[in-house]
Amino acid sequence: MSDKSIKKAIQRADQKLKAGCERIPKKTRIILIILFLISCGLFSLYQTISSLSQMKSSDKANIQTKELPVQSEQTEQESMYEQNSYNYGTE
Repeated sequence: MSDKSIKKAIQRADQKLKAGCERIPKKTRIILIILFLISCGLFSLYQTISSLSQMKSSDKANIQTKELPVQSEQTEQESMYEQNSYNYGTE
């Protein structure tokens, strides 16, 4: 699309929105805007608190888990034999 057609489409949409908003009383418009802002703010607050609590719970899970050292009783020669016996798809 060319710039002129985009600008015309934006102007038409703007005119339709203005006409639609003029039908709504001024007090109702203000109340709707305030409700919208409050709902966006509450959603943002919920997301922040949810993320923080999830980070805290994941930190606790990381602290509680302990890695135990693996004691390998295989010799180097045995491990080489195992690797060669599987062939990993090659012959």
